Amino acid sequence: MSYYGGTVTVAGINLITSLIAGETIQFTKIMVGTGSVPEGKTVMDMTDLAEPKCAASSTIPVAENGRLYMTVEYRNDMNGGLKESFWLREFGVYAKTDRQEECLLYYATLGDSPQPVSAFKENRVDIRRYPITIVLATDAKVQLLYDTNAFLTSQDAQTIITTLIHNALTGEICHAITEQITIPKEGWVSWEEAGSSGYNLYRDVTVDVSTEAGTPYLALDVSSLDAAAKCGFAPTAECHDGSVRFFTVEAPSDALTGSLQMFFPGSPDDSSVVPTLAIATRETLGVVKIGDNIQVLPDGTIYVDAVDVAEDVTANDQEADDVIDGVFGEDDDP
Repeated sequence: MSYYGGTVTVAGINLITSLIAGETIQFTKIMVGTGSVPEGKTVMDMTDLAEPKCAASSTIPVAENGRLYMTVEYRNDMNGGLKESFWLREFGVYAKTDRQEECLLYYATLGDSPQPVSAFKENRVDIRRYPITIVLATDAKVQLLYDTNAFLTSQDAQTIITTLIHNALTGEICHAITEQITIPKEGWVSWEEAGSSGYNLYRDVTVDVSTEAGTPYLALDVSSLDAAAKCGFAPTAECHDGSVRFFTVEAPSDALTGSLQMFFPGSPDDSSVVPTLAIATRETLGVVKIGDNIQVLPDGTIYVDAVDVAEDVTANDQEADDVIDGVFGEDDDP
């Protein structure tokens, strides 16, 4: 059985050894691959992946007591979407410092247990995650030179989990409304409350069904991922009455599109939590009520009940005779 697991490489040890307390270690990239450790080599001897395949990402590393904790992630919707399926057999974390050139800091192999990654088709996302620990043995600052927008932070995840558990225990109900949305590249406004977050701009986008009670989640289209990453688009947003507010470091070079889900407390039938919708007119799209003689099938199809209509609006023989008599007078013939 071949080796399974990961470790800091010899080159990585040399980079870590060169660190001075308080120096910055720069994580430059993460790669996943399809290769295996060559014969005659050990995991620590690796200076690159045996067969590099795709760029990956990670959580933001957390430093505690001279150790870095992070989770490596590869998603098949990254980098424009994976065109062909492959077997993930290895991954590596690359880093450098101001004094040391980039090297393979950490290498991992899945040995005899490679994992298949599906091509990105029909918006089906395939995710692979691997938690790792890197021992630095010194207090160093950490800088990432790749994008981590695909990730929820541990705090975000904890908030979501806590909310789900609370709702399950208390029996509280929530419902979701989904809207396709376009975030323009123009119209961004300076955000005075940015603080140290770095998100200097915000943009309110009109969403009629939004209320302040909502919690938004935006899944960007693959075609918008590159522009979002380059401008520092924030992974969080805010629901307001009639609009949703998005944040970014700088204005995007192109409009961003995606699917926006808004979660509201209560059930869809609760009028106190469902946003007020416009009534339809001949010129305006909106909602309508189902009136007499209109039927709705379980799949939402609307049709006219012709039998009921005929009974309501068709005159019988006696009614027709009464109308004729009223116009021409009664017929005296027996």
